[in-house]
Amino acid sequence: MAEPFCKARLLRAFVNRRRPVIRVARIVGMASAVLIAVLEFFGTRDFARSPYIGIQHHNLIIQAIEGDGPNRNIGLKPGDRILSVDGVIPRNVNHATSLIFANRAFKPIPFTIARADSLFRVTAQSVAQPPARVSGKLSLMVVGFGFILIGSVVIMKRPDILGALFTVNCFIFSFLITERPVTAIPLMHIVGELTYDFCFIFLPALFLHFFLLFPGREIERGTRRSTVVKFLYLPAALLSLSTFVLALRRYSGGTHADLTGFINTLEALTVVYWVIYMIASLAVFIRTYAISERAERVKFRIVIVGVALGIVPITVLMLIKQFQPTTTVPVRYLWALFLSFMSMSFAYALLKHDAFDLSIVVRKSLVYAMLLLFVIVIYYAFVNVFGEEMARVFSVRPSFIMTMVIVLLALAIVPVRAGLQKVVDRAFYRGRKVFKDEVIAFSRRIQYLITLEDVATFVTSEMLGLFQAEHAHLFLREGAGSYALKESAPDERRLPLTSFPPGTDLIKLMQEGRLPVMLECFDRLWLKNNLDRISRELIGIAHASVAVPLIEQDELLGFVIVGRKCTGKPYTRSDAEIFELLAERSAVALRNIRLCRDSIEKEKLDEELKLASDIQARLLPEGPPPLHSATLVGAIRTSREVGGDFYDFLELGPGKVGIGVADVSGKGIPAALLMTTLQASFRAEALKSLNPAAVMAALNKSLFKRSDPEKFATFFYALYDDESGIVHYSNGGSYPPFILGTDGRVSRLQRGGVLIGIEHESPYREGVVKLKNGDLLVIYTDGSIDQENAEGEPFGEPKLIDFFRNNLHLSVNAMIERLFATIIAFGQSNLKDDMTVVLLRRNISSFDISQDSF
Repeated sequence: MAEPFCKARLLRAFVNRRRPVIRVARIVGMASAVLIAVLEFFGTRDFARSPYIGIQHHNLIIQAIEGDGPNRNIGLKPGDRILSVDGVIPRNVNHATSLIFANRAFKPIPFTIARADSLFRVTAQSVAQPPARVSGKLSLMVVGFGFILIGSVVIMKRPDILGALFTVNCFIFSFLITERPVTAIPLMHIVGELTYDFCFIFLPALFLHFFLLFPGREIERGTRRSTVVKFLYLPAALLSLSTFVLALRRYSGGTHADLTGFINTLEALTVVYWVIYMIASLAVFIRTYAISERAERVKFRIVIVGVALGIVPITVLMLIKQFQPTTTVPVRYLWALFLSFMSMSFAYALLKHDAFDLSIVVRKSLVYAMLLLFVIVIYYAFVNVFGEEMARVFSVRPSFIMTMVIVLLALAIVPVRAGLQKVVDRAFYRGRKVFKDEVIAFSRRIQYLITLEDVATFVTSEMLGLFQAEHAHLFLREGAGSYALKESAPDERRLPLTSFPPGTDLIKLMQEGRLPVMLECFDRLWLKNNLDRISRELIGIAHASVAVPLIEQDELLGFVIVGRKCTGKPYTRSDAEIFELLAERSAVALRNIRLCRDSIEKEKLDEELKLASDIQARLLPEGPPPLHSATLVGAIRTSREVGGDFYDFLELGPGKVGIGVADVSGKGIPAALLMTTLQASFRAEALKSLNPAAVMAALNKSLFKRSDPEKFATFFYALYDDESGIVHYSNGGSYPPFILGTDGRVSRLQRGGVLIGIEHESPYREGVVKLKNGDLLVIYTDGSIDQENAEGEPFGEPKLIDFFRNNLHLSVNAMIERLFATIIAFGQSNLKDDMTVVLLRRNISSFDISQDSF
């Protein structure tokens, strides 16, 4: 295989119908990402420069005094309430923090404290931030950047409502967990506080909305979920409005005591709202998981693993700090990095659609980790135990022994690694060998099939049995048209849809990806936004789990729609690779059968064309009727096996000859068939009447009735009287034949009418000329003068007339042969069109007779 199955390009969305809206959303998203990242960077920088007082408080209520802080002995106790900071009444905890951080000079900060019914003032000392706290904020900044990056990737690759909700959640979470810059501008204070409060309040609603859609569910109108979505943001809007009113009251002069009741009520409602929405999100997650199919549950498992990796360490840390506030946790700032696992797991589930074999990956990782630990233990034992003993016995330096041990371990690992690899593969890929044998057997058997029907039956039945699928349907391309349903297995599951158009999004997805499309891992919301209605209908009707393209030489010959596994388990990455192998073998077999069929059909067509050419040659006159005073010769050269030109001679009485020359529109077999019909009509009409104009009118009506409007012909009919040398003629749209006299003068025979077969009633006139002794009548079709040379210059009528002027000394037979040779050489042996020439020369001399015999 040229490349692995899981490629992001396979999931690249096609042209979205709402591209302008998506473009604006992406621009807004990128601008928000940059703004939040800048705020986080400068906020973390300001925190690193801010003073540290070692007092932990929540909602301005002191929680603990850190034992290693500078204010452990100033008399503060847990439960004390902060009333003012440096003489300013803080509006909330964020305002109090900004007042403390503004002390860049590290001066003592006076606090007004309330304890029970008494008030007192204390002065808190300020020192530089401990490195551990700065490291913790830096780690949160890194996590925040990670959330921004992951959210940006999701909104770029999946610009639907699910991707937008995920991105907004990532951005808000990043904004909440990191610091913001410290500013002395009051307006910026209130804007920052309100933004923080609004983000904090709307986060649960956005979170619940995301889980109502995850992992890609489409909310239909009239359902319970659609009703929930309508009123989902109402509590958040009311709480945000209350927070805004509270901020106005504070800035309008309201004291903290006046607003205590309102603040406590608002905080209680916010807590209740958070708890309800988070429990609802968890309940929706569990219910969606319970009703989802196994393929979708893979995504849930990834998310569960990511959330566990992200929350469990943080929860442990929070519990430790809750019950032991003064306990120092080693490298606690690194624990925040685990939060990234949550966003990464959700992003992976949203974007990849190919979360296969996760358990195998985890188990293999554990095995290799244990092997690595084993190697480390062996190395430690050699270096610290055996190495020291060897150094003592042989009186050499320990570094020499360490070098030798490393070399020996490296040499030993090479053969051991191969054995361990076999053990691991045998443990985790037991079925791989079975599948390998099946693929080999598949390849051997399919190459002996010789019909499309046999291949279609074999491919569907093999895929059905190999993967234990519920059903399989094979569609094959019909020429340049649609894909037709060729075979279904089992027969009773045959689809009502028998044809699938080539320009659909599903076809484009298979052509661009050139790999099996694991449809069961594509959520309904993604399919709705990225596939057209016809593609979605096929997927729904066929209950498709996999679409396997059969591509050979960049051509999609067909595809196989495979249903779910009978066991209910999802298809894995290994299954996708096997699908790809089977598709490659099937496509090659289909291509070979088509090439073989085309070759047979071509041979058959060649035989039929040769037969048609022989028949057409036999339709031409074997020779002219006997004439005493003239020589009549005709010849034809076709550009293909059969053509649309013809000439004919009819003996209409003693010394009277009918001469017909025609050129039917088109080339090849259609023109030849029409020519045959026209020739038959000509013979019938010419025998009825001796009037050329009447014959032309009858031929026009016959051709108009028996052919399509775009089919027509040029026709020239002449009636020659050998005794008098008079020629009666009618020209139906042909290049005018000409009479070349012995003095070199040219007379054209133009009287007649339009092309035959154009209109039902077309008038035709008759012309009369008399041939003198030595006159040469030349009748020809357009192929004789339209032949082009390498520069695109046509042979033309002037060159044709000059040819006959220069070759009048030749017999008529010799003139025709030389003419054809000259024209073909002019076109560099590439005959553009059929050529027909008929020559009639009056009064044969002894010289002519000798040349004819020559």
